[in-house]
Amino acid sequence: KKIPTQCGASWDIDAIIAKVNGEAICDSDLTAWGNRMSIEDAILEALYWQKAVECNQLPTEADLERQVQNAKLNIGADDAHDGDAMLEKALREMGTTMTMYKRRIVRMIAKQKVMSAEVNERSIVTTQEVESYCKAHPEDAPEEFKLAIAFISAEQARTSRNLVTNALAWDDIGWVQ
Repeated sequence: KKIPTQCGASWDIDAIIAKVNGEAICDSDLTAWGNRMSIEDAILEALYWQKAVECNQLPTEADLERQVQNAKLNIGADDAHDGDAMLEKALREMGTTMTMYKRRIVRMIAKQKVMSAEVNERSIVTTQEVESYCKAHPEDAPEEFKLAIAFISAEQARTSRNLVTNALAWDDIGWVQ
């Protein structure tokens, strides 16, 4: 929204749509890469960001740079200077800037880290749980194999067509039970 001033100029004012634990969600935050995000999605994003900050799950500079480089490769950029210009042009065409793009990427990476940490936290399987499952489902239990080694001469290897059926002596060395 444009607010006129006394000297004839105007200021761009971004309307605050919602607040999440004190963090303002502005109207411009709802537009990402040319698409309009729902208020619910923006609130979820803000909550994930806050959780990432709280749990120290923030992306590193390397994480951000890797995503920017991938974006440059995806648009067909060959070198660093050309890639920067091409990416900035593509972002302008989508109605955003490099600063806004990086902010969105940082928030997306943070959300992925928080979600990954939550999944990892909930997916711990104990040895006791594995053993209980194997007892309850013996058909899924791993098969047992026996490994044997046969020592043969080079002459036997040359003259024999099928070593397994030649009744060679196999020595069990006890490696596999």
